[in-house]
Amino acid sequence: MISVSWTCADGRHGAVDLVDEERWTIGRGGADEEPTVVVDHPMVSRLAMVVRDTAAGPVVFRGQRENGARVTIAGPDGSEQWLDEGTAGNLQPGTSTVELVVRDVVVVALEVEVAPPATAEEPMSA
Repeated sequence: MISVSWTCADGRHGAVDLVDEERWTIGRGGADEEPTVVVDHPMVSRLAMVVRDTAAGPVVFRGQRENGARVTIAGPDGSEQWLDEGTAGNLQPGTSTVELVVRDVVVVALEVEVAPPATAEEPMSA
């Protein structure tokens, strides 16, 4: 499971748990699929960012065009990853901070909690 908590520059905030093929999205709106969070900012793409689970594990996908924007993932181990337009970054188990910044304004900040992978139960001893 992936838990996403977000805060937008305009003060809106929320939280959601993603299971199976659910995804969290942010964008300007007007795309085929309305984003989870719609922002009214002319420099934000229609589908700027997506958080979802994949066969390879949880990812953040950056659809945001350049426009002076950056998407950063700060992992639970202190590592930082900058995503280029059209790329995805893996999320590690634990809590990561993800930011979409356009021209020095944090449009949205996320706290993404990724549950550790399930482990097989050890057999009970007699």
